[in-house]
Amino acid sequence: MGILRLLLAISVVVHHRDPHLSLRFLVGGPFAVQLFFVISGFYMALVLDEKYRGSHGIRAFYGNRLLRLLPTFYVVLLLVLLVPWLAGLLLGRSIQIGQMNTWASYGAQLPGWLAAALKGLNLSPLGQELPAAGMLDLASHTAVFQAPPGHDVMPLYFFMLLPPAWSLSLELQFYALAPWLTRRSTALLAGLFVAAFALHWLLPLLPFGNDEFWRNRNLPAQLGYFLLGMAGHRLYRLRTSRAWLDRLMQRGRWFWAASLALLVAYPWLPLGVRDPLVTGGFALALPFVFAATSSWHWDRMVGELSYPLYLCHWLVNQAWYGLEPVVQKRIPAFRHDWVSVVVVVVISLALAAVIHWFVERPVDRFRQRWARRSLLATPSPAI
Repeated sequence: MGILRLLLAISVVVHHRDPHLSLRFLVGGPFAVQLFFVISGFYMALVLDEKYRGSHGIRAFYGNRLLRLLPTFYVVLLLVLLVPWLAGLLLGRSIQIGQMNTWASYGAQLPGWLAAALKGLNLSPLGQELPAAGMLDLASHTAVFQAPPGHDVMPLYFFMLLPPAWSLSLELQFYALAPWLTRRSTALLAGLFVAAFALHWLLPLLPFGNDEFWRNRNLPAQLGYFLLGMAGHRLYRLRTSRAWLDRLMQRGRWFWAASLALLVAYPWLPLGVRDPLVTGGFALALPFVFAATSSWHWDRMVGELSYPLYLCHWLVNQAWYGLEPVVQKRIPAFRHDWVSVVVVVVISLALAAVIHWFVERPVDRFRQRWARRSLLATPSPAI
């Protein structure tokens, strides 16, 4: 599933660089994140079912997930803080990029308690989605959930140094629930799925707060996508007792090709049906895709770039905004929007590869050893 994950991450990069182009390229940014949640639900159910069992297994699962996500988050956050400083040293003047510029321009207008809370949230992967619920009223310097008539407001998520990390916060919340969810009946999970998608459509109707927060950036509204992935794993598990299903999964490469086709065809599908059509088709295909690609070494290696790419591309994109005018004066070809998109994607991929090689790979070797020791410590069941 690695190439699918990488294409979804590239969709997010293109969306943040050129939202109009992203509407004609793969699935766009917001929907790509939701498909990531589907993949995450499948993988978490898989590892909990096959690797992490018992109380020691669950503790090992939590520790392993934290070691997988947090080092990359903090390395990219450190780069966000260091790059403006290093650029300032090289250029001999103060440089502010992206959300650092927002802090420099509007940070003094934040109430003291809110400034402290936002700084704390910036340092933690948990809670990254919460600022999307509110705004700073620039006239009264107060936090509000609804823009007062005639007042200029600043969305609070503009103060988050790593804006894409809001989905990381939801991932961690999904992980917290995953061991409990994997032990529930299929009927209960189906009920939770229906409730989650009902909330996905009902929460934006609330008469206050940001529609984007209520529709996309909270656990209840997004849980349905994670549950879809878990349902895909239950289908995958049935292969051991259904010979016809096992034979079908041996032809999983066709489902892999169909999944790629769905991602590519998404912009041309009818607007009213494309999201549920692609979501359902993608979730249904996942067990077959996994059966086909789990032994593809190259696919797994490509997929490993998706997470660092997802986090680091924002920094690359913001830095390129500062360099772009200078480059365009010297090289006219860079005046085309699509050229800048390609540049940001390529540089982001290069940075993601560096982070993966020098940060994630060493940490991965450690966390695999740690997980093995933790699982070996699990007491044998009484006979």
